[in-house]
Amino acid sequence: MINQILPILSIPAGIGVILWLSSLSRFQAHIKKFDVDTFNHLGEPNMFSNNNATNLFKLINYLVKKEYQKSQNNLTRKKAGFLRVLFNFLAIVFLLCTILNIYLLFGPKPS
Repeated sequence: MINQILPILSIPAGIGVILWLSSLSRFQAHIKKFDVDTFNHLGEPNMFSNNNATNLFKLINYLVKKEYQKSQNNLTRKKAGFLRVLFNFLAIVFLLCTILNIYLLFGPKPS
């Protein structure tokens, strides 16, 4: 039963990752053009050329602490809010996958 759940969870995880990358790219392009203060605050992020752990950590803090609500740009708030929901969804899915994998490794073995 549990070993059948993991493949089912991989479908929304894959879709979520594709949505995350697409939405993140659009968000970064938007703040670069319309919300320069946020762009500079997040370390001038880019999907390829300036994509490092420091900038990702700044982005995650920005989303988790809801700093985007201070933005004057309504579209920035909406895009960041969507990214926050998507980040939470992915964190839950990957946490479930990790817990299920640990259970499959160390849990009771079928007879």
